[in-house]
Amino acid sequence: MDQFKKLYHEYCKTYHVEPNELLLGEIQKVSGEDNKTKSLNLSSFNISEAQCTILGKILTHDFIFTSIHLNDCNLSSDALQALLHGLTTNTALITRAAAKRQQQSSNADSIVLHRNIIKKKRKKQVAGQHASSCISSSSPLQSNAITSTSCTFTLSAFNTPNSNECLINTPITTTASSSRFELCDHQNQNDVIGINDSNQFISLPSMEFNQTDNNQQDQIHDVEDNDESDTKTSWPIIVGEIQWCKTNRGNDRMCMCGYTYDFMSQTLKKNIRYFRCSKKNIGCNAVVRICIDSNMYKDSNNVEHNHPPDHHNVKRLLVLQKIKERVMVEPTSVTRIIEDEYVKHHLNDGDREKFLLPASQASKFYKIRAKMVPSNPKSMNFKVPQLYSTTHDDDEFLIYDSIHKKIGGRLMIFSTEVLIKILCSCEIIFVDGTFKTRPIMFSQVYVIMGMHLAEAIPLVWCLTPKREEEVYEKIFKVLKRKSIEYGVKLEPKYAYADFESGTINALEKVFPDIIVRGCWYHFTQSVFRNIQKMGLSTVYEKNKEVNIWLKSFMALPLIKNDILDAAVELLIKNAPSSDKSLIDFYEYFQRQWFTRKPPRYWSLGPIHIRCNNSLEGYNNRLKYRFGIHPQLWPFIHFLKAEESLVMMRATQIRNGIYRYKTMPFSANNERLRKKTKQLKNLSRLFQLGSISLNRYITNLSTFVGEAAKKKKKNNNDIHHATIDDSRIDDDNI
Repeated sequence: MDQFKKLYHEYCKTYHVEPNELLLGEIQKVSGEDNKTKSLNLSSFNISEAQCTILGKILTHDFIFTSIHLNDCNLSSDALQALLHGLTTNTALITRAAAKRQQQSSNADSIVLHRNIIKKKRKKQVAGQHASSCISSSSPLQSNAITSTSCTFTLSAFNTPNSNECLINTPITTTASSSRFELCDHQNQNDVIGINDSNQFISLPSMEFNQTDNNQQDQIHDVEDNDESDTKTSWPIIVGEIQWCKTNRGNDRMCMCGYTYDFMSQTLKKNIRYFRCSKKNIGCNAVVRICIDSNMYKDSNNVEHNHPPDHHNVKRLLVLQKIKERVMVEPTSVTRIIEDEYVKHHLNDGDREKFLLPASQASKFYKIRAKMVPSNPKSMNFKVPQLYSTTHDDDEFLIYDSIHKKIGGRLMIFSTEVLIKILCSCEIIFVDGTFKTRPIMFSQVYVIMGMHLAEAIPLVWCLTPKREEEVYEKIFKVLKRKSIEYGVKLEPKYAYADFESGTINALEKVFPDIIVRGCWYHFTQSVFRNIQKMGLSTVYEKNKEVNIWLKSFMALPLIKNDILDAAVELLIKNAPSSDKSLIDFYEYFQRQWFTRKPPRYWSLGPIHIRCNNSLEGYNNRLKYRFGIHPQLWPFIHFLKAEESLVMMRATQIRNGIYRYKTMPFSANNERLRKKTKQLKNLSRLFQLGSISLNRYITNLSTFVGEAAKKKKKNNNDIHHATIDDSRIDDDNI
């Protein structure tokens, strides 16, 4: 101990400090004890900062104490630092409060952190900034500190005169396998001292630790890396283009310059809506104000964001919003919609990291669709959602929907008030049914077109349960009643249709003054089909005289009704041969087209409109657009798109925009006008006597040459896609 006394006096001379003999005596007394546990009690000594420095330097030598008691010592942070500088591996600092808890605890090898937990990140960030500000004000620390192996470190209930002062160095690490740290009852809530095994001393405000030993696990809250205090912690509100989407609860979400803001409230009197940053869960309090009437940025609450902008996430939200909107109204495959939107928005590498693959994303949107759109019905007893009973402009689209035993099932009629009024303004209408594009539960799609300002456009679509006269009669009666409700009257003068008896009878019953004309296309189709049935196909192709003679019968609708009888007699007289098959054909023609279907239905003359090719073309368009036997909801969805297209075209027609190739089913085209002009020229030449009746009929037969050849080649497709053969064939009428 003489060496210890000698060192003490030398350091006192160096620091010009009066030696404290009582302190020296206490140290010598404890050092001379033979006990394994040597505890130095400094509670009764008024130790100055210089004395702590001297004591710390002496303790760096081989004078080992197992613990040093500092109960209620009035030590500054610098004094405590100086003392800690000299502590050895097996030395501990103990206060009165810590000693009492140590006696109550049987586990001296566990780590306990008893401290008020800061729950909000905001307070952690403030504490981190406070610690950073103290670096420059605190004195630099020496690098000698305690490396713990099996001792107890307790620093509690000691006083620090400078309550705002804290010491900081590098982050804390410890290799202690069984150490007990207890930091509590500190009179200054901002100062906590930590010791590590890398010869570093640290004091941080609101610091928390966590460590687990073999017997006990205690929860610890780590402080964020001190380097964050040197990085950017706030970002200003940037004003730019505003885009909109929805939250999961359906509220408005504003997207602007990489940030998203959720709707908070609005003040109608001030014309302001308030939107708060969506990252409120991390404490971002930025609020922007938007004008209600213009949806334009007005101002903010002058609070900056505490996080950087995320343009990739904003783009993801906007794309998902677009997908959701389409999924809720379109019956298209969800996966296909997702793929389409991904392609449309040109995702880059940063965007792709934020997005899921379409197959992984699809299930979420299928659930959304299931809430909005019911499953496709499997029987006639289904309810039509409002989404499919109105147009895209929210006008009434399903004008009639009812089930009647008399008509054999459910009849659905689609149109709008505007289209019904257009139909009432048309003197000429076209009616026909198509079967391949019908939903499987219905018998056909029945379409009604009107000649609106010299162009045929579709105006009414019907899903019928049967193809009977009662069904067609019901359709026309509903349209007539609806027209009266809309303040107009449906009284067409001409109707072009196929030669189905049910359609003709229904038209004449509902509209007594109407003139029904059969379609020349259907007429030639029916005649050519019977030529095939009678075995005349080979003769028709190889024998020119027979070919012209049979075509002449198909050209009879192109001549005027007053010379029809003379033309038929001429054809019988000039038959190319007396073959029985030709006689059978003539008998069929007389029975079918003079007795059962009088010439008033098919004798058209050289008029502009000879058939409902416009409606046939539209039926083909439906087959291309809808596919074969689509589901009901997809069918109605595409039908709504057709209504929008028709409304656009009707507006163009009323404004004088005539583009004959705009609509694929337009009846007013250049080729049709040329043929009509040829027919009128031939009729004028015959009336002037420039050509004979025989020559006139022969020239007319050339108009059916290409049509008949096409019918033969594609007979099956035309047969199924346009008309019902059983209603035209002479054996069934």
